[in-house]
Amino acid sequence: MLATGVRDELDWDYKCHDTDPFVNAFGDVYEAYWNQPLGSARIGRLGLLTYRRIRDIEQAVEVHSDEGDEAIIDAYDKYDREYRNDILLFSNDRNFVERARAHRLLGQRVDLPSEFPDEATASWRKIEILLYMLAIVFGIIEVPSVSVYGVWRGKDELDWQHERVKLDARSPTLASKLEGDLSIVESYEELSQ
Repeated sequence: MLATGVRDELDWDYKCHDTDPFVNAFGDVYEAYWNQPLGSARIGRLGLLTYRRIRDIEQAVEVHSDEGDEAIIDAYDKYDREYRNDILLFSNDRNFVERARAHRLLGQRVDLPSEFPDEATASWRKIEILLYMLAIVFGIIEVPSVSVYGVWRGKDELDWQHERVKLDARSPTLASKLEGDLSIVESYEELSQ
């Protein structure tokens, strides 16, 4: 179940128009921040894209609400009373969960881990997701021989919807391999449409 108030809270339209502080602190590569969302706005954008994806594949009911915890909880409470459903709300906001429980809604606080293991094993898909998320959250990440851009000058709505990143191979050998791999991926995408 999705509340439109949550969607509206995630839809931040603030964009960076002064890249000088980033360029001065971290280098010319941070010119890529121009006209792109910064920090929390990028995280909000990820939440908004997830909201839309869930809504668009019809795996959730969308209830109309205003922004703010009370309005969102009131909308869920009203839906619960009208349709007699057991609604379980997840949030990492302790106050939101307590307010939901005060309305006799089930609420579960999702706690983020405070520590991470020194080593981990992961599938290639999990590594792909991790690199994508890091690139979005930090804007630009550098891994050996490649800069991964989560934001760049000219990134548009389709780039966000298709979860695109921009790669800058700093090694000519790697650049040619990436171009070959990209042609294979693009051919596969054309055939599967």
